[in-house]
Parts: sequence; C-alpha cells; structure tokens
Amino acid sequence: MFDLIKPIFSIFAEMAKTRFELIGTELEKERLRWVELLIIACVSLFLWAMGLVMASLALIEWVGESHRLQTMMVLALVFIGGAAWTTWRWKSKAYRNK
Repeated sequence: MFDLIKPIFSIFAEMAKTRFELIGTELEKERLRWVELLIIACVSLFLWAMGLVMASLALIEWVGESHRLQTMMVLALVFIGGAAWTTWRWKSKAYRNK
C-alpha cells in the first residue's frame, strides 16, 4: 500500500516545489517593476520641480524691478498651498488604506 502512495506523494511534492518557484519568480519580477516605477517617478518629480523653479525665475525676471517681491511672495504662497494640499491628500489616502 505504501509503495503505491509514495510515487503519488512524490509527484505532488514536485508540483508544489515548482509552484513555489514560479511564485518566487513572479514576486521578484513584480518587485523589480515597482523599483523601476519608483525611480521613474522620482526623476519625473525632480524634472517637474526644476521646471517650476525655472518658470518662476522667468516670471520674476519678466515682471521687472517694481513688482519682483510681490511676484515672489505670490509664487511662494502658491507652492506652499500646493504642498499643503498634496500632503493632506497623501495623509488622508495613507490612513484610509490601513
């Protein structure tokens, strides 16, 4: 009786081992995909930030000497407001997904 069950158990064990190896491979591929997405997102955010800085400097230069300080203050308020809003959105999503 045991001689009949042993080959069947061996087949099932081999199938389980193969499945676990496939799961491990898929998880590694998914981890690498997320790392790549994170790197691309960081580069994108950096380039957007540089673009905003350059556009702000161009606007400050364009308005001239008379309204330079007011323009800088308005831009600072816009950036701080945007940062506060996105931080609030991030926190609300982070706590909602717990």
